[in-house]
Amino acid sequence: MEIISELKNLLNKRKFIFFVLFLFLVVQLVYSFLFPSSAFTGTGHQWLSLPELISHERSPLGSSDIPIVNKLYPFFLNYTVNADGGEYLILAKNFPGYYFKNVIYLARPLYSFLVAVVAFLPSLFFDSYATIFASAIFLNFVLAYAIILLFYFLIEKIISSRTAFLSSFLFVFSPFVHSWLVQPVPELLGAFIIVSSLYFLYSYTKRPSLPKLIVFSLTIGTFMLAKMFFVPTVFILMLSVYFKRFREGILFFFIHLIPLVFWYFWVTQVFKLRFFENAVENFDSVVWMLNIFSWPWYETFRFFINILPQFISAILFGFLLVPVIFALLGYKRLLLNNKDIFCFGFIFSFLVVFFVANFYFDRHAALLYPLIYPLAVLGIDRVADFLKKYKIWSSVVFYIVTYLFIIIISSPNIYKILP
Repeated sequence: MEIISELKNLLNKRKFIFFVLFLFLVVQLVYSFLFPSSAFTGTGHQWLSLPELISHERSPLGSSDIPIVNKLYPFFLNYTVNADGGEYLILAKNFPGYYFKNVIYLARPLYSFLVAVVAFLPSLFFDSYATIFASAIFLNFVLAYAIILLFYFLIEKIISSRTAFLSSFLFVFSPFVHSWLVQPVPELLGAFIIVSSLYFLYSYTKRPSLPKLIVFSLTIGTFMLAKMFFVPTVFILMLSVYFKRFREGILFFFIHLIPLVFWYFWVTQVFKLRFFENAVENFDSVVWMLNIFSWPWYETFRFFINILPQFISAILFGFLLVPVIFALLGYKRLLLNNKDIFCFGFIFSFLVVFFVANFYFDRHAALLYPLIYPLAVLGIDRVADFLKKYKIWSSVVFYIVTYLFIIIISSPNIYKILP
């Protein structure tokens, strides 16, 4: 009992908690490189092994990079690079000049720009794509740890420090982090955008002010230059309507568009390029809504009845089912004023964005983590408390087995489960 008591005392100390979470993240980083969650397509298109990367016709690797890749290959036999990540790396090394050769990520410059900033000093000593790649992974690690800190602080304020720690623990060992921590793509930047936007919102509601509204709005708007994933926008506007704070909602909407409008005019007027948005051009996002009523009625009907099943499926695959089940059980235990509008409004914001974008990806649904993991912890506690009524030891066994099971199912290659 003394050991348990001492452990509880340690877990009440933030420095110790953050150090433990940092170590967990390091473990995840190493594990994700050695046993990655990535797909060999056999086509050399979506995912590339290191030898395929060298031999690819569009590979930018030069004489200084190939020997490094060849030396690393025996240690990372299973590792594959996401082809989108290759484009982000080329853009980071040639920012913004690469836009004049390929405009595919013209509307989302922030991730490659941040990689270029991180790589600036190392590139002075060793100018290669290996340096850019290492800088991207370092940026991902920093973003992941920043997510953990903000996530912890947010859940600690809303629920408790214990729930915050366990929620952060589940996030570190989630299939989302395992898949994208070691890929040079902006998925973790997207996760950072979600939790930082929620933290800004919480901070603003506690002490609202016009300067804070302007700063937060501009920051969230700048985030949209990483990914045009407008969940924070929809959620904040929804809350402004529900709580009848229309003036603040209108100000937020127009202020947060300023960075995007500025970038649009910079691209079109200074670079003299056509503004290219990949989701619109290749996935018909937003545009499909203009054509939907010209479809045959049965196609329109089929489209609408598939919205909810596709959305639910994306969530279940994004979290591999188990945390979602416990989150449903834990909702009753959440003690939060207006929890219905905050929880269901947050979920509905994702549904709106998925609907407008017309794609339902599990990696995007996984960004519901600020809601799912804390509720899952509360759900696990609820079941454990129920078991404790019969056998005290059964609740301890249940905790250990449940958390281990969630980690185990989150650690394999998710592409073996979800092609």
